[in-house]
Amino acid sequence: MRFYKLFFVLTAALTCTSSYASDFLDSVAKNIQAVCDKPENAGSHWDISVMADGGAKLGFKIGAGGKVDGKVTLNKSEWSNVIKTVEDSKDYRECAKKLMPIVLKSLPQTQEAEKKTKKRVLGGISWQRYVDGVNIKLKSCVRKGETVECQLQLRAEDKDIHFGLFSYSVIFDQRGHSFETSQTGIADKLGRNTSKLLIKGIDTNAFIRFSGVTPNSKLISMMRLSVATGSSKTVEFRDVKINIE
Repeated sequence: MRFYKLFFVLTAALTCTSSYASDFLDSVAKNIQAVCDKPENAGSHWDISVMADGGAKLGFKIGAGGKVDGKVTLNKSEWSNVIKTVEDSKDYRECAKKLMPIVLKSLPQTQEAEKKTKKRVLGGISWQRYVDGVNIKLKSCVRKGETVECQLQLRAEDKDIHFGLFSYSVIFDQRGHSFETSQTGIADKLGRNTSKLLIKGIDTNAFIRFSGVTPNSKLISMMRLSVATGSSKTVEFRDVKINIE
């Protein structure tokens, strides 16, 4: 009985085709209910990936054998709200009631609607990481033929420091395919491995190229940069769109 009450609220909150509601939302409703009822077992129902910006990608394990079928992306505020709601709620019904609006607004209305809607892209985005006093900004990644070139900006914030960018760096596309480094560059230094003294407070341009990238690669799901500031380190960037020149 408690599931059908929850499902009624879900279907009333979202206008969609009857087949979509009866199948997908049916499973999502059960999934949310299960997590609210026993949050300690959330890993059995949700596939959770927390991103560097504090947001999260939430996959519902509603396919056969616990396969993830349906994902939502939550920003930092939404993800924090999900955690607080699950952990603070004393009643599973109140928990589910609060979680549903957060999840529903992030769900695709229908798969058919997704196909017909032209994708909108927000431009001007950069990604930043901070390592040993060096601000590493990833500005863009552009594909030229089978090569993807990513533009970086380096800035030593605390002091002059030697910075190295190495060929052990690798990118993974949206299918999990990996591509290796073919060339790097920092200011006037070029090579498969480059090192340069960064002057405090000065923005220094850099780039890294990856070869053998296929036309089907649309997104860098993860970029793993191999860098050094006295000792070797790994810096990761995720969900970077590949632009086409």
